[in-house]
Amino acid sequence: MTSPIALAAPVVAGIRLTAAARACYVQHPPAGDNERLRHMRRQVLGGTDRATTGTACRQQGLLHVYATTCGWRRCGACAVGPSDVSRANAEQREHDE
Repeated sequence: MTSPIALAAPVVAGIRLTAAARACYVQHPPAGDNERLRHMRRQVLGGTDRATTGTACRQQGLLHVYATTCGWRRCGACAVGPSDVSRANAEQREHDE
């Protein structure tokens, strides 16, 4: 007969592996810079200092917001709220049309 502890071992190992993977992801250094990241730092964080996106996890978050809103020019639907620059750009586009 197999003990309940032996049956639970893979679950516990899986939980530990998941926790270790998450810790690695949130601490992993950032990848290279690109125009989308610079755009998001200007729009969302008010500057272009790479230190503000000091981990790959933070970079991925900004890239996700870009892909779901900025890339489609959906400033009003931005998860972090439209910035003054976004509002000014949207108003200028409306004025030009």
